[in-house]
Amino acid sequence: NGHIENSTINGMVIMEEGAKIINSYIEGCAYVGANTTIGPNAYLRGSNSIGQNCSIGGGTTIKNSILLDNVNAKHLAYIGDSVIGENVNFGSGTQIANYRFDGGHINVLTDRGWTNSGKKKLGVFVGDNTKFGVLSSTMPGRLIGSNCWIGSGVVVKENLESNNHIFVKQELVITKEKKE
Repeated sequence: NGHIENSTINGMVIMEEGAKIINSYIEGCAYVGANTTIGPNAYLRGSNSIGQNCSIGGGTTIKNSILLDNVNAKHLAYIGDSVIGENVNFGSGTQIANYRFDGGHINVLTDRGWTNSGKKKLGVFVGDNTKFGVLSSTMPGRLIGSNCWIGSGVVVKENLESNNHIFVKQELVITKEKKE
């Protein structure tokens, strides 16, 4: 029921009415909800489920993830092996890490303590109405609650409970070049 324009589809795609894939590359299986736009220049790989009224474009890659309704990732984002709640916005350049440097299994901190996920690739679980600023990122296996704001340039290294805002405090040092 959707519209595909100037795109490469290498796998099975199911599209609801009003869904569009424009100038993009789909590799694997994808479900695209009603009135969602994929593209231009988006890349979906693996198995993905994208909800209704989402906007994925501008160099954004989605890999093996579930995005619920009204998610925006319009510019240069990477979302891998994650579950994203409703009404989440990813600022330009947001990166969701999904792999440990040492190649080990990803551990997740739960109410019961640290748990080995048994997975070597695992991104984040994000609650509804959360917003990521430009160039923000997360470490693998983190849980981010609903109604959170992740400021520009923040690296989320630990779980973030609902209704929290996290920002980086930065000190700029400007010096003049000494001429001899």
